[in-house]
Amino acid sequence: MAYLNHDSNAVIVDAILTKKGRELLAKGQDQFKITKFALADDEVDYDLWDPNHTDGTNYYGAVIENTPCMEANPDETKNMRYKLISLNKDQTQVSTLSGLESPITLESNESRLLVPQTIPAGVDGTLGYTLILNDSSFANIQEVGSVPMGAGSHAASLIGSTDLNTSITAVAKSFKIITKPRLTTGDTVITIIGNESGAVYTIDLNVLALSLSPEGEVNTGAPAM
Repeated sequence: MAYLNHDSNAVIVDAILTKKGRELLAKGQDQFKITKFALADDEVDYDLWDPNHTDGTNYYGAVIENTPCMEANPDETKNMRYKLISLNKDQTQVSTLSGLESPITLESNESRLLVPQTIPAGVDGTLGYTLILNDSSFANIQEVGSVPMGAGSHAASLIGSTDLNTSITAVAKSFKIITKPRLTTGDTVITIIGNESGAVYTIDLNVLALSLSPEGEVNTGAPAM
């Protein structure tokens, strides 16, 4: 996240690196290079825009402009939930994703099919969607419905890691989530992005722990169908 120091007019960046990022930074020799980034406006409340401000147009957004930015936070459930998007110059309507729900609660070894749909209809029909599962210890992802090679990877792949988890990305028309057996109930986040529209939908995924029989035996659950 960026902080603007109004006294010195300097931008101060507060960042938390993943374990891989710290390894590359320690190697030096230009090993650590930022090639992609995302912007978000989680902290902005647009209801604070005041077109009736008595001091004129320069002050309509004064409260918003003086709202402090959030500190960097490694918890994906609380950070960058509302990412900014880029639109084609001819697009007159901001696209949204439908056909999804949040939160989703699944048993261990259970599956769920996710079929995103974009409004307006037809957008994302060619390049499909990108799914990001923040923590691969919760589930596996199967891609359903192929998309052109230019849209991205065609096999769910590990894309990065922190000290605690590894993320998975997949590109397809729809996706099948297959939860892994867990001894403790836990939560992670799934982000689905329209590859043409830029529309984003965030799903809170809750995976329940394996149940125990009265004799203390672990119920591994039914195989995912």
